[in-house]
Amino acid sequence: MGESGCTCGAVVGGIMALGRFFGKTEPKDNRVERMMALARELHDSFQGRHRYLCCRILTKGMVLGSPEHMSQCISFTGEVAQETAEIIIRELGRDRQRNLNRT
Repeated sequence: MGESGCTCGAVVGGIMALGRFFGKTEPKDNRVERMMALARELHDSFQGRHRYLCCRILTKGMVLGSPEHMSQCISFTGEVAQETAEIIIRELGRDRQRNLNRT
């Protein structure tokens, strides 16, 4: 964020996408707990695979913009995009099932 190198942008992007589907829509919206849990799921999953979320650590020894750096960044972005999509599909399916059960 802001070239700080502290957080993997792929994970930040995934969390933003989750927020688009499951985040607050009004100031006093109570959906924050669900969104926090989904963000934590994505965060913890990435951290479990790569140990770190800090871009500076993930890219240590790489030249910014080098083929090695770009390859890793593209790989992380695809990985997180896929996982984010899977979470969205799963959660929308749960919402749909809840709505069907109510009728």
